[in-house]
Amino acid sequence: MDNEKTLAQKSGELIGYLLVMFLCPWFVMKGWEAIAWEFNLPQFGYWACFFISHGFRYLTANIRKK
Repeated sequence: MDNEKTLAQKSGELIGYLLVMFLCPWFVMKGWEAIAWEFNLPQFGYWACFFISHGFRYLTANIRKK
């Protein structure tokens, strides 16, 4: 049995990972905008949410593995 992934599987995984990588911060941004607008808090742009969410994922990666 051949366990190597085909090019289509590899590219599908890559596209899926990139979608998750760039869509999650967008959802965080939209959620924060809804909260921030109601409570008169500062609103952040996409790239600020991108780095905040990925920084949080990096810092909590070790916790999730345990």
